[in-house]
This record gives sequence, C-alpha cells and structure tokens, in this order.
Amino acid sequence: TICLLAAEASGRDYHIALPAAAAIELVHNFSLIHDDIEDRSNERRHRPTVWRLWGEPHAINAGDGLLMVARLALHRLLEKGVPNETVLTLAHAFDETCLFLCQGQFLDMSFEERTDVSVEMYLEMTGGKTAALISFSAYAGALLGGDDTRAADGYRRFGKELGLAFQI
Repeated sequence: TICLLAAEASGRDYHIALPAAAAIELVHNFSLIHDDIEDRSNERRHRPTVWRLWGEPHAINAGDGLLMVARLALHRLLEKGVPNETVLTLAHAFDETCLFLCQGQFLDMSFEERTDVSVEMYLEMTGGKTAALISFSAYAGALLGGDDTRAADGYRRFGKELGLAFQI
C-alpha cells in the first residue's frame, strides 16, 4: 500500500507500481516464513505457520520460492512501460533490501541471548528489518510515480523512519 500511495502522491496512477507492490508483499511473506522457522513460532495471525503444517524443509523451499517469484514480479514493471534503467535501479535496490532483511534477522537472532544490546544496536537491527522493506516501498513507489530521484530518496528516508517506528 505504501508503494502504491507513494506512486500516486508522486504524480502517476498507482497502477504503474502494482508489480513492485506485489514484489514487496511477496518478499515480506518470504521473510515471515523464514522468521517463523527461526523463532520456532507455531502460529502467525492465529493460524498455524507453514513450517508447522508442512515441516521445515518445505517451508524453507516455499520461502525461497516466494523470494524468486518476488524478483520476477518486479521485472513485470517492464510490461507497464517502465524504462529498463528504472527497472534495473529498482531491482538493485530490491536486492539490497533483501540483504538488509537478512542482516536484520541475523542481528535479531543474535540479540536473543544477549543482555548488552544498546539502543543503537537495536535501531540498527530494526533498520534492517521492517524499516528496510518500508523504506524500499516508499522509494519504489515515488520513483515509479515521478522519476525524480531526489524526491524518491526523500520518500526512502520517510519509509525508513516509518518502519523504525512500526518495529519499535
């Protein structure tokens, strides 16, 4: 939704950003499937988790598959007439976002047994989880909505702050 709203706020019909929004939602669900395995969560949103229903190997495979489907969804921006250079820019930013998600999750897991986690360390961890994904959402929508990289960078910063607030 943030991606679509940013596209529309930046001057274009939100429909142009639908492939990016789908990619974001798919990668979010990929991260949740893996998070549930790592945290040994039995339920998500009051329903059994994927790994509890079908086992860890199938859940890992499903999560990995969602990540690949997300990347393919992002490339469907080409079908909307988005220039190759913009799609490449977004694909690069998307892959960086996925890496930030993995780093944030690593920090989250490593903090579970620690008692010396500072506020700065916590903010770094949350910056690599929800904040990274919301930051990309706002950036992608703004870039697709107006082609103004300076404005898109402002949306990216807004998304990061919104993500930090949400995670906190």
